[in-house]
Amino acid sequence: MRHTHGAAGVFFLLLLFATQGMAQTSPPEQEVGEYDTDSGDWNGVRDFITLAQGEGVEVITHATLDFDTLELTEPVLVAFPKNALRGESLARFVIDGGRVILADDFGQSSSFLEQLDISRVEPLQGALPHDEFLERNPGLPVVRSRGAHPLLEDVQFVVANHPAVLFNVGGPVLAYSEDGGLVYDMNLGQGKAVVVGDASMLINHMLLIGDNGTFWRNALRYVCANQSPCRLHMVVGDFDQQGSWGREDELLGDREAILENVRAFNESLSELMARVPAEQLFYYLSILLAIGLGIYLYTIFPMRRTRPYSAYLSDARASVHPPQSEFDWNLARFAHGASSMNYALPVSILKEIFEELFLKEMGCWEQGMEQRPKIPEIGEQFATRYLELHSPDEVKKLRAQLVELLATFAGVPTRHRVFLDSDTYFSERDLIKIHTKSLEILAIMGLKEAYERRTRSHI
Repeated sequence: MRHTHGAAGVFFLLLLFATQGMAQTSPPEQEVGEYDTDSGDWNGVRDFITLAQGEGVEVITHATLDFDTLELTEPVLVAFPKNALRGESLARFVIDGGRVILADDFGQSSSFLEQLDISRVEPLQGALPHDEFLERNPGLPVVRSRGAHPLLEDVQFVVANHPAVLFNVGGPVLAYSEDGGLVYDMNLGQGKAVVVGDASMLINHMLLIGDNGTFWRNALRYVCANQSPCRLHMVVGDFDQQGSWGREDELLGDREAILENVRAFNESLSELMARVPAEQLFYYLSILLAIGLGIYLYTIFPMRRTRPYSAYLSDARASVHPPQSEFDWNLARFAHGASSMNYALPVSILKEIFEELFLKEMGCWEQGMEQRPKIPEIGEQFATRYLELHSPDEVKKLRAQLVELLATFAGVPTRHRVFLDSDTYFSERDLIKIHTKSLEILAIMGLKEAYERRTRSHI
């Protein structure tokens, strides 16, 4: 821990210690074995650690999240924090290039979510904005994968357990059917935060349901960014926090530690006011106020030279990170690192050219979206018109390939909206696969040369 600087910090500590014996708070009760990293029971997380080891990830569990010892190359997983998370330090860690997974539904992560501009709603029982549930249980939503993203590789659907609902101006990676999202992938500065609105997806029992295990394998690969070996630091539940990441306050030192002390003092004071008669309370408070005022005057007048007011403004501006816009997040996604390069723009261009050539040939181009046949019907029409000489197995394969290709293109925004849709992600392998399938379909229709002429005009 860093030492607190300046006599003003002593005032807060005196107030805290003066009331610490008057009121004690007890931590919230925790179910036996819940999120226990060594437990093989249904609600432990030992199987997640075993899963990570199978991916070559060394999981290091901690009872204390020490921001002074974090490394940008080593990601952090925070699950269901029971104490207020030091959101500013964690956000600065991400801004500088760190990678974080936050899995939390009803824990104390609000300060970090605010830094990411994510709002969280804890829905009432049966009020989740969703329409598909496991065995009709309203607490077990089945959330299906739509679109392409590294977190969704080989994932058809995941199942959550009484999750929260997350909201952000960008689109979620996994969305509820009616509104909000379960999973967000957030770019902030040079780093990345994967936010999951359900900590219980980590427990042993939930890893076995749906494609939850595959989702977590993808998440580990994603935050490890192809590093081998990868060390993941994990804190769960009722863990402590110390230190800070980034610039400290020149006078008080660890700003978030001071705020924690002030919050604890306020809680103790509230309990004290409920227990002590008013006349005694004001007597004790007047003594504390006199002590604090004396320390304050001693600090301000004889010890320090005055500084120009403009210097304080400069310091304040330097200590505050500007808010990240949606454009900043997406620009970082498209621009930083070959391992995370997004090929959504060339896929969007390919979509425009393919759809125009294909739909014109099929006689559907002039029809509006509402009048145009459904994708399976277009697949049947294509098979009838162009696959008469193919074997039944080839017809089935090519028809399915076309349907999958059209469904993929349906989820790709136009090139003018690519940077606005933060959940649109395509890897180089995705681009090559889509390009190959598109050429195969167009070649069957005799449109390959027309496609090549069109693509040359876009280079």
